Amino acid sequence: MVLIVPPRPHVPPPVVSVGHAHSRTITYVPIREKVVSEISAADIFDLITQQTPEDLFLEFKAEMLDPGKPKDKLEFDKADWVADVVAFANAQGGHILIGLQADGQERAAKLKPIVGDQAKRLADQLRDLAIERIKPSMAQLEVAPIAITPSEWIVVARVPHSSDKPHISSHNGRTRFTPRDGNRKRDMHTMRFEDSSSQGRRSSEWSGFRQRSNRSTPGSRTWKARFERRTKSCNTTSLIF
Repeated sequence: MVLIVPPRPHVPPPVVSVGHAHSRTITYVPIREKVVSEISAADIFDLITQQTPEDLFLEFKAEMLDPGKPKDKLEFDKADWVADVVAFANAQGGHILIGLQADGQERAAKLKPIVGDQAKRLADQLRDLAIERIKPSMAQLEVAPIAITPSEWIVVARVPHSSDKPHISSHNGRTRFTPRDGNRKRDMHTMRFEDSSSQGRRSSEWSGFRQRSNRSTPGSRTWKARFERRTKSCNTTSLIF
């Protein structure tokens, strides 16, 4: 039996301003502090009734990996999914909700629910993709279906605030480093590596990544060192950021 909880009364949430290029006012919502198993249908309805916007910690997707899509679109979805997870992990973590459509201002607008069995299969598929395509792995990543009604579900992913960043994703031979920038992910500029067989030499264009890491505290040196160690093993000649 699935317990359906009615939406709670609307309470104007507190807001916090943040300041980067694609940022907007961050609205506090209860799910921010919750693991997936603690999120209820009422929490999802709250996002819609409050017209909660996407932000650094929250993203809405109407659908993912729809089996009716052509193959190239499905492959794009897979690459986009793992890049999104990496972006949240390389920032401060957050939630991705699949089955919740945003409006033109990127605010929670309406449900696009998934049938129960399909929601379970989608959650399993998304979790498997993250395990296979993201390095280093994230042990605390959660992806699970949540019941809205007995026959309607959405899928929610909770990406942890990773202490093992930076993370990178790869799909179909393309490796990406994507930090979260405001309410969207951002691909860092191209970084080129010589093949490991050519005396192991590398050349790189650090661009925005170098500026970002150099602005940080001494811990950023550790962050940068991790990044270099993880990309040394890449045998591709063009690593896209």
